[in-house]
Amino acid sequence: IEGALALIYDLSQIKRLEENVQRADRLSSIGTLAAGMAHEIKNPLVSIKTFTQLLLERYTDPDFRETFQDVVPHEVDRIDTIVSRLLDFARPKPVEFEPQNIRVIIEEVLALVDNETRRGSINVKVDAPDEDILVQGDDQQLHQVFLNLIMNAIDAMAEESSGALNIGIAQGYMAPSEGRAESVFDTQPSVVITLTDTGCGIPQGSLQDLFTPFFTTKDDGCGLGLAVVHGIVSEHGGTIDVSSTLNEGTTMRISLPKTERAAIDNLIKEIAS
Repeated sequence: IEGALALIYDLSQIKRLEENVQRADRLSSIGTLAAGMAHEIKNPLVSIKTFTQLLLERYTDPDFRETFQDVVPHEVDRIDTIVSRLLDFARPKPVEFEPQNIRVIIEEVLALVDNETRRGSINVKVDAPDEDILVQGDDQQLHQVFLNLIMNAIDAMAEESSGALNIGIAQGYMAPSEGRAESVFDTQPSVVITLTDTGCGIPQGSLQDLFTPFFTTKDDGCGLGLAVVHGIVSEHGGTIDVSSTLNEGTTMRISLPKTERAAIDNLIKEIAS
């Protein structure tokens, strides 16, 4: 009994450590986003300040009042949207595994990093079906996965004058579990997300250590981001792999199991066809 209790204690300690690492990585991501958003907020603030300074002397000008009425509320809404995006991501919530639309999650992450992609002249293209693509997962953790991967892609293209990030979302199947013989029952209906950038790439010798904690190819990196990503994807019953060519780009491929309802619907469609 003592041995079992000690094992339970050790597992709880490991779980707590994993949560602390995820939280640290999340705070790092929030800091990066906040720095970019501070720059983004300055632009509408300049417009608002200019109009308020001119308000007294040009209040009797109907054209000025009309422009003021159009511009200032729009810029206030713009600031509100920017701050709300950051707060939604930063606000801690209990982990809950529920059906999540992966396309919506990626679109929300892209909205968060919009300033970064525009500043780096990065062309972002998303290729996804129109219908909902559901996985069973935690909303906040999945946001953290794709924010981390997309920010890494942006960093990889930082030295270029422009770049491209192509994101594909498709139906697929997950490979059978390691150590088990493959059968028709092993291939699990999944959602496959690929992120391909045109950045600096990763040396082949570094690929095997990419998801190892504290391993990093960045001068200012801490080596926790991809380890956290790998942990979250594994916790969701998924897989992640990477292929890369130095000076050409990197592709991340994430497979996540579909929700049971979505898997059944997919099976019915295949039988019907």
